[in-house]
Amino acid sequence: MEDPIRGTWHFSNVMCGKHWVLIAIDRLLGNMKNLDVILFVQSALAFGVAGLLWPEKFMALFDVLMFPWPASYRTIRLNSVAAIALALLLGARILAK
Repeated sequence: MEDPIRGTWHFSNVMCGKHWVLIAIDRLLGNMKNLDVILFVQSALAFGVAGLLWPEKFMALFDVLMFPWPASYRTIRLNSVAAIALALLLGARILAK
């Protein structure tokens, strides 16, 4: 069986252009092997960007998560950058598969 990403893409028998998107999504997701990774990538990216844009909203959460140590804007920023980097690495893993 061909790899869903690197497999051949046949668009010649498609009648309408809007079906191209459905075929591309089907080829990307395959038989839903990567769905859990895709959802994790989306959530990591969302929390990473939200932590960079609104660090004061995450201050209470980090106070609970880092209990013995006080949370600071620097730790929230570093965690946000790490979450974005993790999302990019996992996204590259999905595309490389």
